[in-house]
Order: sequence, then structure tokens, then C-alpha cells
Amino acid sequence: MMAMYCMCENGLYRSPQQISSGLTLAVFPLLHGKTDEYCSEKTTKVIQSVLPEQVKDQFSAKSLRQAGINQCSKHPHMTIFHLCALSGESTQTTVDSYLDADDVGRGVPAINALHKKKNLFTPVVIPTLDSLRTDKESALNLMSAIFQCNIPKFSRGNELYIIMETFTASLIMHYPQLRKDCGADNRVTNMLMDKH
Repeated sequence: MMAMYCMCENGLYRSPQQISSGLTLAVFPLLHGKTDEYCSEKTTKVIQSVLPEQVKDQFSAKSLRQAGINQCSKHPHMTIFHLCALSGESTQTTVDSYLDADDVGRGVPAINALHKKKNLFTPVVIPTLDSLRTDKESALNLMSAIFQCNIPKFSRGNELYIIMETFTASLIMHYPQLRKDCGADNRVTNMLMDKH
């Protein structure tokens, strides 16, 4: 998802105003300083804008979280700890004070459940350009064509460059499924084919 955002919405480009405001490394600079309510309201409007009139009031930004939690909860090995790690909610017990809220790995079992894995502890494999059966130089050319980036830390040889490679590998790896699910006229598939 982040790779698509960075490709389609210039997610790695910062305007001079954003840079001078100290938002160079903000993930979503347009949302910086906005309240949770603002973001929730915007998300709700987008969701409801594509739904039929007779059901649109039944769905909101909260529906996205509800759907994921409901799907995860059906897995036979799911625990409240896994669900809370994914959702960010509290277990409402004193155990919360001992859990490392910054450990993103705690959410992996719930993510595996969302991906319908039988084993919640299946290792997550991050795609790399080296692991794809493609010419790496062609993939690097594609990467420079699809991402507008003016953040120095993402430049070749710097610490966040690996994220650009991972985004590119992920887009290439999931392209067949994306085309199957969304069709050839999807904005992401179109951009990939135009730049390839």
C-alpha cells in the first residue's frame, strides 16, 4: 500500500514549504497536525462516496478496523494480544504496561491471520530486487521512473534507499495479483506499465 501511495501520490516528494516546516520525514505531511477526528471524517467520506445510497450510512472509517479485527478473530489461534497489537487497542489489563508498544513484530501474527496463513508465526519475507527473477538494472530504472523523491535519506547509498528497493520489488512481485484483482485499467497497473 505504501509503495502505491508513494508512486501514485508522490508520497516521497516534499514541497519547499513542507521541507521548511520540518516535514521532510513525515510519512503523510498533508495530515501533519490534523486531529484523529479530521482523518476519520475524511476516510469516512471517501468510503461512503463509493457505496450505494441505501447502505452508505452503515459504514465509516471505523469499519476498516472492524473488518480486520473480525477477520483475525476467526483464526483458531488468535489471541487478544495479537488483535491488540494489530489494532493499537488496549487489553484493558495491567499487562498493557509491560508490552512494548513500539515492537511492530507483535502485530505479525494478526497480519498472518489476515493473509489466511494457518501458522500465525510464519516468517515474513521482505521482497528484494535480488530475489526477483528480473534484471536488477531494469528494476532500478523502473524505480527511478515511478517514484518522485527529493528526500536525501532515500537517495542511493543512504539509509532509507532500501525502502525504495523494497517498494519496487513489492510492486513487481504483486503486479500479477493486482492486475487480476483490479484489472488493466487500474491506476497502479497503468503507471507500472507506462513506466516499464
